[in-house]
Order: sequence, then structure tokens, then C-alpha cells
Amino acid sequence: MLTPLEIHQKEFKKSAWGYKAEEVDFFLDRIARAHEALYKENMILKEKIAQVEDNLCRYKKLEETLSTTLLLAQKTADEVKSSAQRESELMLKEAKHQAEIIITNAKDKQKELEQNFEHLKNQSRQFRLQFKAMLLSQLEALNEDEVAKKEIDEKNQKKVECKKESAHTYNDQDEMFSPALQVAIAKADFAAPVEGFTELGGSKINKAI
Repeated sequence: MLTPLEIHQKEFKKSAWGYKAEEVDFFLDRIARAHEALYKENMILKEKIAQVEDNLCRYKKLEETLSTTLLLAQKTADEVKSSAQRESELMLKEAKHQAEIIITNAKDKQKELEQNFEHLKNQSRQFRLQFKAMLLSQLEALNEDEVAKKEIDEKNQKKVECKKESAHTYNDQDEMFSPALQVAIAKADFAAPVEGFTELGGSKINKAI
């Protein structure tokens, strides 16, 4: 490209019928100045273009980096989502399995408790029956004891009355019997039952007589 300096330094050969040198130089100066302005502007534009191209290159690299980052992030997000979904499904499956185990154990425990409750009810029923039977037996025994005690008291009362009657009889018959006979009768009264007093005492009296 022709530079302004080359335009300024350009020299033409002179001839007899050529152009005026002053006009040519003046025109060349104008061309040189105009070309110099265009040249400077062109250089500035080239620098700007180079800077723009450099920025564009950086932007392209940044875009590629961002694109790669976005792709990697999307891939990572997909993997995380897939992993979370799998883990969630496994956790849900495990939770269902544990729930089934808990429900089964609860049912078994409930069945066991019901069986134990029925067993305790049966034991309680048997205990009540046995206790009732024991109470009835004790009451019957007490009644029998009362009856027996009453009979014994009546017998003792009869014995006392008989002894009193015997004492009166002995007192009335003291003069009729000898001392030896009275001793024999007394021994017979203490040794024999009251019921047999008359018969046994009489026989002993007859024997002593």
C-alpha cells in the first residue's frame, strides 16, 4: 500500500511542455494529507478489528467453556437425579419391607397376647371355681364343726347333769353303802360314760353287794 511519505517523496521528470511543478506539488500534498488521514484511520480500524477479533476469540473460548460446563452440569444433574430416584425407590422398598415386618410382628404379638389372655381367663375361671369349692368345703366343715361342737356341748351338759344327779344319789345312799362300796361306785362313774352310768353303775353295785 502506498504510504503518505512515498507520495511526498515522489519526484517527476521535468519536460518542456509538462505540468507546472507548483500545482503538481500542491495537489500531491493534498493527496498525501488525505491519504495520511485515511491511512491513520485504517490503522486504527485494523487495531480495533484485531482487538475485536481477540475479544471474539476469548468470547468463543468462554462460550465453549460455558457450554462444556453446562453440559457437564446437566450430565451431573441427570446422574444425581437418577441416583436420587434409585435411592428413593430403594428406600421406599426397604420402608415397605420394614412396615410389612412390623405389621407381621404386631399381628403375631397380638395373637400371642390374645392367647395369653384366654389362658389367663381360663386360669382365673378355674381359680374362682376352685376357690369357691374350697370356701364351700370350709363352710361345710365349719357347719359340721358347729354341729359337732353343739353335740359335744349337749353331751357334756348331760354328763354334768348326770353327775349332779349321781352326787345327790350318792349323798342319799351314803348310809346304805359301806365306804369300800362307795369308792367302787365313784371309780365306776369316772371310768364309764354317762350314758352307761345306770347300767354300769348298777352292775358294779350289784357286784359289790
